[in-house]
Amino acid sequence: MKKNICRLILLSAILFGTNSHAQFLNNIKEKIQNKLTNINPTKHATVAKDSILSNPNATEVFSVSGNRILFKDDFSNDKVGSMPKHWKSNIGGSVIVLPNQENKWFLLEPSASYRLDSVFNLPNKFALEFDLYCNTTDIGFIKNLDMGFTPDNSAQSYQYAVSSNVNGFVEFATSSNQALLVNKQTESNGRIPFKFDNYTNSKIHLSLLVEGKNIKVFWDGKKLFDKEDFFQLIGNRHFFISTDPNMKENAQLCIGNFLITGFE
Repeated sequence: MKKNICRLILLSAILFGTNSHAQFLNNIKEKIQNKLTNINPTKHATVAKDSILSNPNATEVFSVSGNRILFKDDFSNDKVGSMPKHWKSNIGGSVIVLPNQENKWFLLEPSASYRLDSVFNLPNKFALEFDLYCNTTDIGFIKNLDMGFTPDNSAQSYQYAVSSNVNGFVEFATSSNQALLVNKQTESNGRIPFKFDNYTNSKIHLSLLVEGKNIKVFWDGKKLFDKEDFFQLIGNRHFFISTDPNMKENAQLCIGNFLITGFE
């Protein structure tokens, strides 16, 4: 376990570069990682029994969708090769068609942050879900995939997950086979081991179920986290997703069938 944490710390150091601002954020992330080293995951997260020895071919169909659609995008109305019209980014991205996969997909670039172009406040209870496809010879080449929430919806610069404006994030550390749930504002942290290498070149369904201060995180139907009092309640809450700057060039990370629903 300690070896995995050390690897993640090393990757984090590379991720945030050598400039002063990035180094400051890196120091914060190191402190978080050091704290997580001594965390007993069972005290901070509900872990699915098969979360470590997961089998993508035996995953049951699972949905956390609400009964009211707030936002939906399957990229069907976007031209192949173009940036999706309902999204914005500090770098950009493009709509592609994947071999042996239906519909269109949104290809995410390395060192990029993505947000919805539509500005609306997420309600107290909502479900956010989408398909993820890692087109690569090794899912570890994706490195770290972060997604979380901020009070603003700016996409002018890269959104570091450990920045002070982030009100909670989940990180899928595919290269070190672990998932993290962190909120510095509420000092709420969780970490579990998870074998991501079983999901290379597979379609994965990611789901977040948020209700007030509480969050549940699902990876392809498997519950990774079930955390109460995770969020600090704020007036505005906007979603972001950030890719790793050191993602391998031959790795393609794509999302599809993005959906946000509310509950009446």
